[in-house]
Amino acid sequence: MSTQATQTRRWYRYRGPWLIMAGPAAVVVASLVTAWLAYRTQDDLVDADCYQSGESVNRILKTNRYAQQHHLGAELRFNAVTGQIDVSLDQCPGGQCPPTLQLQLRHPARAQLDRSVILALDGGSRYRGNATLPPAHRWYLALSDSEQVWRIGAVWEPLKPQAVHLHPLQSVNPEDQ
Repeated sequence: MSTQATQTRRWYRYRGPWLIMAGPAAVVVASLVTAWLAYRTQDDLVDADCYQSGESVNRILKTNRYAQQHHLGAELRFNAVTGQIDVSLDQCPGGQCPPTLQLQLRHPARAQLDRSVILALDGGSRYRGNATLPPAHRWYLALSDSEQVWRIGAVWEPLKPQAVHLHPLQSVNPEDQ
């Protein structure tokens, strides 16, 4: 017998063990990439302070109910060039228009893009304010008086140029409408 025939090759010189180890190695690399992506792109869809948000649900539902009982509504127009927001109330609650209104613009997925705009009375039942909005396909609008007695809202798609009609909300979230 020759010495070459009796001599065995080491395990790492065979293809089989490397093919068997390639699968688990790929899974380890994929899990590390997934963990890195999860850390770098945190979701804003979950409220960090859900307990306090839960306490405010009854207050919000009360404001929605007030708006429904008084048949409140408004029309909103936004000029993207100037950033001017014009709101016209259908009727003033209680017969008297408040001096200011608060318009909340909520981005569906990114809380850092949310905006709050104070609108000032500009005669009759018309209100005006200014805002610069980052590009988004959809915004959730909530319009309320400064004392938070009533609230109306709508879903707004800025790519559609027509005016948006705000109406009494049925639930806490405008996206449920």
